[in-house]
Amino acid sequence: MHRHQRETEVFHILQGRYLFEVDGERIVAEAGTTLTAAVGSTHRFINIDSKPSRMLVLISPGLDAAAFFSELRDLMTEGIPDPATLETFGRKWGVEFSGPPLTLE
Repeated sequence: MHRHQRETEVFHILQGRYLFEVDGERIVAEAGTTLTAAVGSTHRFINIDSKPSRMLVLISPGLDAAAFFSELRDLMTEGIPDPATLETFGRKWGVEFSGPPLTLE
């Protein structure tokens, strides 16, 4: 779970189904659905389809998403990093990590 200090994220589901949680509200989103996680809202999501799902994500104002996700990938090569490491990474990008990923359990 995370929140952005500067950006709003808009998710448009292209294929499949996701379970989103935005500010504590859970929403099942299917192809054609558009959801918004406004700046400052806590949010997370998980694919709940039996097949791969796809979405288009708009981040406004824009950030260097390639660098953000490359750095995040590098942090997660050995699993979810410790909270202090995530906090340091998040400060650089204006993102607060406030909880675990969404699960189906």
